[in-house]
Amino acid sequence: MSRAFPKVAVAAAVFLAGSAWGFQKGSEKRSTFKDNVHGFSIDMPRFPGSGPKAPGVVLIASGPASGKFAPNVNVMVQATRTTVKAYSERSVAQMKQLGMKVNSQKTRKVSGRDALELDYEGSINGSPNLRFLSLSVIDKDRVIVVTCTVSPDDFADGEAEYRACIDSLKLD
Repeated sequence: MSRAFPKVAVAAAVFLAGSAWGFQKGSEKRSTFKDNVHGFSIDMPRFPGSGPKAPGVVLIASGPASGKFAPNVNVMVQATRTTVKAYSERSVAQMKQLGMKVNSQKTRKVSGRDALELDYEGSINGSPNLRFLSLSVIDKDRVIVVTCTVSPDDFADGEAEYRACIDSLKLD
């Protein structure tokens, strides 16, 4: 797998973004996507009902398919008030309930906030086995979650890029 995955994948994000979180209804703020590899930028539309705390997937980027699966990264906002301890316990319990294997979990700080990094794998609803690397940042009334998803056979080749991707998350 190419180490350029995030660079190629972010270009797809413009077309796949489900909503953008950097604005409030009536606000002049827009989320802007900039692709340094392909040399363009685009302002995202102000989707109705979106805002900094609106739940949902706010970004999806997909890389080229390897076999039958295209590695991808998504950013999701969960509207919840929690602690990193409670979030970790709930997440790991849910994964185990789904039959997933948790490879590692650790807490850390991101932009001064508590965060949980999880590396896990398994199948969801009959899908092929997948490997997930996620970072969930606890922020007041929301959790910002970045998840890289890849075929387990391709994870080692791209692991440095996936880690660089989640490590790049910063909150204002």
